[in-house]
Amino acid sequence: MDMKSITTIEAYVESISEQKTISRGKKGLLDKVEITLVMSDKQKLFVEIRNNNISKLITNNIEVASFVSVDMFFQGSEKNGLRYNNLYVKDIKKI
Repeated sequence: MDMKSITTIEAYVESISEQKTISRGKKGLLDKVEITLVMSDKQKLFVEIRNNNISKLITNNIEVASFVSVDMFFQGSEKNGLRYNNLYVKDIKKI
């Protein structure tokens, strides 16, 4: 797998979804949590935290209203003629 460029932002956590488990056929199960982030200039961003990274929310005591630093990469995809602009969290830390 190619090394992906990492983008880091700082933002407030506006919401955290319940954990969802998705069956992906031969690829197995995928656990994910969706987080809404709001940056200081009021830009809103929706990101996914997947699988083992979900535990970072608990270990870093991240909850709604936490100010966080997020390292993410972009993983757009196309399926059945639909395009998805997926933003994946590599690391998240409370500031």
